[in-house]
Amino acid sequence: NPNDKRDRTTAVYREWLAVLTCDVKKRGIRNPIQAIRDGDTLIVVAGETRLQAALGAGLEKVPVNILDRPLTTGEVLLEALLENEMRRGWSDLERAELYAEIMAANDWTQCELAHHLNRKRGQVSKVMAVSTKLPDDLKAVIGKGPGKIGPRAAYQLSRLPDHAAMRELAGKLLEGLLTTDLLEVEIAKRMGKGNKKPKAVKGK
Repeated sequence: NPNDKRDRTTAVYREWLAVLTCDVKKRGIRNPIQAIRDGDTLIVVAGETRLQAALGAGLEKVPVNILDRPLTTGEVLLEALLENEMRRGWSDLERAELYAEIMAANDWTQCELAHHLNRKRGQVSKVMAVSTKLPDDLKAVIGKGPGKIGPRAAYQLSRLPDHAAMRELAGKLLEGLLTTDLLEVEIAKRMGKGNKKPKAVKGK
C-alpha cells in the first residue's frame, strides 16, 4: 500500500517481524491478507506484515481475501487501523497520525471516529492531543523503557499551555526527579486544579 502508515524500520517492528516469520515457517499464513484490485495489481489493505513474513519464510503462495468493491481512502485507512489494533498495535504517534487522516478522509469529528472504533471519545482525544500539542523533540522520546516518556505522561505534558513548560517537566521526568504520578500532581497545580477547597458536608 503506497499510503502505508506503519513505521517498519523500528527495532520493535523488526523484532515482531522476526517472531512472526518464524511462526509462518512452521504454520504458514492462517489469516488471509486483505487486498483490493487496482487493474492487474493487488494492493494490500491489511496484512503487510504477514506478507513480509511470508516472503521472509520463503513461501510461494499466501491466502488473500480480495474485497469485492473499491474502497474509499477513508475506508482503506480505517481497515488498516482496525486490522493492526487487533494484532500488533500502533505507536501513539502512528495512531494519532492515522486518526487525523481517517477523520479528514471521511469528514468525521473525533466523536464519529470514536464511534466507528468502538472507543470512548476521551480515548481518541488523548491520542490526538499527544500528536498535535507536543513539540517534535518530545514526540521523539515517547515510548516505553529507560529514556522514554510513557503515553500517560505524554498526555499529561500535552495539557500544559506552552512548550517551555512541557520541556521543563519532561526533563525532570527523564532525569528521575519526577514520577508520572507526581507529574500529574504538578501539572494540576500549574493549571490551578491542585488547590481546591474541600466541600462542606452536613453531619447528622
